[in-house]
Amino acid sequence: MATIAIFRLIDRYIGSSECFFLGDFNDQTLVEFYPKYCEFELEAELIQFMGRNIYERFAAAFFTASCTHQAKIIRGVLKRFPLNASSHCPETRTKELYTKLLGMAEMLDGLSHPEREQEGIFMSKNSVLRS
Repeated sequence: MATIAIFRLIDRYIGSSECFFLGDFNDQTLVEFYPKYCEFELEAELIQFMGRNIYERFAAAFFTASCTHQAKIIRGVLKRFPLNASSHCPETRTKELYTKLLGMAEMLDGLSHPEREQEGIFMSKNSVLRS
């Protein structure tokens, strides 16, 4: 499945708005999301340059990530936005979509190249990623 299609499913699972909001993320919680839920860190300054709003920043991080880090982001989304969340949970957050995203994370893990992952390749050579 293409990366764009996977991202669309993540978008449906989290829920977004026409105002470029993504779930209940804000600048601070997006920075905290990666180490807390995805087991890697992105520098806050780097995230700010990835886009004009939360939606674009999250998308840029996902699209430029390695397969392993995309899988970690998917799993992080599933942890951060559980199925049994509060009343703010979008109708599109279903058990079926949860299962599909989990399967995609496993597929992405199978596509990863360990030799590249050990080099810390994520986004550009100038970005900093700490796994």
